[in-house]
Parts: sequence; C-alpha cells; structure tokens
Amino acid sequence: DSSDMYLMLRLLWQYKGSMKAAIPGALLALIDGAAMPCFSLVFSRALFALALQDKDEIKRQTDLYANLILIFSFAAGLAMFGRIGLFKIAGENTTRQLRHDLFVKFMMFESGFFDDDKHGTGALTSRLATDAEDFNKIVGTVISTFISTTSTILSAMTIAFVYDWHIALLMMACWPIQSYAQYWQARATWGSSMRLRAAYEESGQSAAETIRNIKTVATLRREETFIRIFDEMNDVPHAGNVRSSLYSSVGFGFAMACNMFINALVFFAGCKFITNGWIGINQLMYSLMATMFASMSIGMLAQVLPMLSKGAVASRGIYETLDRPTAINGIDPAGSETDS
Repeated sequence: DSSDMYLMLRLLWQYKGSMKAAIPGALLALIDGAAMPCFSLVFSRALFALALQDKDEIKRQTDLYANLILIFSFAAGLAMFGRIGLFKIAGENTTRQLRHDLFVKFMMFESGFFDDDKHGTGALTSRLATDAEDFNKIVGTVISTFISTTSTILSAMTIAFVYDWHIALLMMACWPIQSYAQYWQARATWGSSMRLRAAYEESGQSAAETIRNIKTVATLRREETFIRIFDEMNDVPHAGNVRSSLYSSVGFGFAMACNMFINALVFFAGCKFITNGWIGINQLMYSLMATMFASMSIGMLAQVLPMLSKGAVASRGIYETLDRPTAINGIDPAGSETDS
C-alpha cells in the first residue's frame, strides 16, 4: 500500500538522527555489494589461466589470481561484518528512541483513551514490542540489503557492458520477469499483514485481561472457557498466516526459478552469439559471470520483502499513536500555575 510506504519513509526521516551508524554502514554495504561481481571477473580470468599451454605461465597467473581471491575474501568479510554490525546498531538505537516516544505518548493520553476496548493493555504492549521490532528490521536488515543489492547490480552491469553489451542488454531485459515475481510475493504478504496485526492485538488483549483477572477466573473455574475463546481468536490469523505463507512461497519459488531460467537463456543466447562470430568466449564468460551474480542478488531481495511489508504496516500503527492528539496532557509544563 502506497500510504504505508509513505508512513514508513516518514518514520525513517523522523528518526534519521538515531541512524548515524548507518552512514559508514552504507559505504561498507556498497563495498560488500561490489565484491561479488569483481570476484566473478577474477574467477573467470583464473579459469582461463588454467587453459594456457605454458606451465610456468599457468603457475604465475594462478598464484596471482589466488592471492587476489584471498584479498577479495578478506575485503568482503570485513565489509559484510561492518555492514551488518553498523546497521544493526542503527536499528537498535532507532528502536530504543521509538519505544521511548511511544511510551511518552501513552503517558500523555487522557484516561478515556484507555477505556476504549481497542486500546487495552495487550494491544498497547504489543505495539511497543512488535511494531517497534518490525521497524527495527527495516533499518537493520532491509535498507542494508537494498544498498548492497544496488551496488551489486551496478557493478555487474558495468562489467557486462565493458566486455559485451549484447549479454548485458539481454540480462536487463529478463530482470523485469524476476522483479514481478518478487512483487507478487510482496503483495501476497502485504494485504494480510494489517488484518493479522489487528487480530493478534485482539487476542493479546483477551489474554491480558484473562491473566489480570486470573483469580476470578480460577474461582469460577472458567479456565477452559477462556482457553477456548483465546484459541478461537487465533484461528483466523493462523489461517491467514498459512494462506500468506503459501502465496509467499510460490512467489519465492517462482523468483528462484526465474533466476535459473534467465541464466540458462543468457548462456544459450551467448553460445549463439559466439557461433555467429559476434563475441568471443572470453567476453561471454566475463559478462555472464557478472550478470549471474547480479541476478542472484535480485533473488536475495525476495528474502527481505516480507520484512518490508511488515515494517510498512507497523509504521501505520506507530503513527496512529504518535499523531493522535490528546485532550488532556498531564506532563506538558505549559499552562497557568496557582500561587501556593
């Protein structure tokens, strides 16, 4: 939903001050994303070095490329360590500030707000715990993955265009199919997230009220009644989760199948280009290896799309609290004072 995406972007902008650790993390994410396409180029050259006739030249070149691959492994490891660590720190800092602001807002509301059944203890504590955690994943995982994937795609396409523009254009023409599969997966989880969230808040509120009055429940021997009510409340979101999981798995499987299909198609077309004399085998291998890693990165986005949908829906719930005006603000120091 576009409104949920807008609220998520607004929330990110509002708490940008808590994401300072993400700035060096973004630079490391760019390095991490570019590492694999650069590795593919070195790896392709190493394979061609093995086909040489001169054994001394084979030893010299394979030693060179083995050392380069070792350097790439250290660089990629450090970049990924820094990317994940810094973005996780930024996510925790943002979540801590967000939970503080939500709790302060709860303290500002008039007592009538808490008399509403929709604003029970279970629903509000769920908002503090679940919504803030879903937004944490946006900062700590989704953003870093998008930056890294963008770097991978740009690096791979640069390498592909340098060595052979035929393969690069063919791969780019196939990516919308893979992107559509991921869009389908995202839509499968997006629409149900808001409904499931409301259903779980309702069941959480029922559980909170039951536990708060457990002595009365035990005295009247109504434990089985409230267990049955709680289970019935969870039946609907459970069925929704199962249905959403099936749709999401179909989208994920289709995206992975598209990845293999695109690689096979590009390899087949590349062989035709070679037989027609348009390109050489070196050009095909350099371009194909780079675009294959880019295609794999697009497939990895499918793993974070459910986090994106949940974070966007959580942003709506967060702003339902933050943007709500209060009739009586008990902690606001503004106003007139009487002389004691």
